[in-house]
Order: sequence, then C-alpha cells, then structure tokens
Amino acid sequence: MYELLIRDYPVEAAVPMISSPAFREEHLESPHRHPEKIYPAALLTITASRDTIVPPEAARKFHDSLLPMYAEKPERLKEVRFSKSDHIMIPEDWEESRRLAGEWFVKFL
Repeated sequence: MYELLIRDYPVEAAVPMISSPAFREEHLESPHRHPEKIYPAALLTITASRDTIVPPEAARKFHDSLLPMYAEKPERLKEVRFSKSDHIMIPEDWEESRRLAGEWFVKFL
C-alpha cells in the first residue's frame, strides 16, 4: 500500500492496514526512504500492536516522520493502534478498521 504513495501518479487518500513502509534495506524504492512524496495524500495508518508478522514499529516511525510535513493540514494524517490485535485482527478491531477506512475515504475522496 505505501509503495503506491511514492509513484508518479497522485493518490488522494490511503489506508494502509497492517502494512510496513520499510522494505528490505537494499530496496532503494522503499517508501520509508521517500517520505517527501507522501504529502498531501490523506494517510490513515492502522497497526496491530501484537503483530509479529508485520511488526508495527516501522509504520509508527514513518508516521512520526511525516508529522512535520502535515503541520499545516494535520487532519490529513492519522494513526490508529489496536493494542489487542496481532496480524489476524480480532473481529472487533477488524470491524472498527473497516469503519474507520470507510469514513476516511468518504472524507478525503
């Protein structure tokens, strides 16, 4: 999901769920290497705190690195952390993720 945001076509809004912006270090096109290409896309990042398959730390770190770029439009950048879920989210968190994603797209598309 993050990789779409650094391509040459505009993305208005995105909701990466349980995804990482950090590809293998030798992959030069890893989105975490190009945070400047993300803004002004409306970005809602959803992570699961207990995920061991796609650990949330890279997404959280990337979100924090984007904060200065979104200073003038902070409503376009949001992070939601589900503390009870792992890679396979519990049903309540999955339903909430879907609801939040739908609201995000309605708001920004």
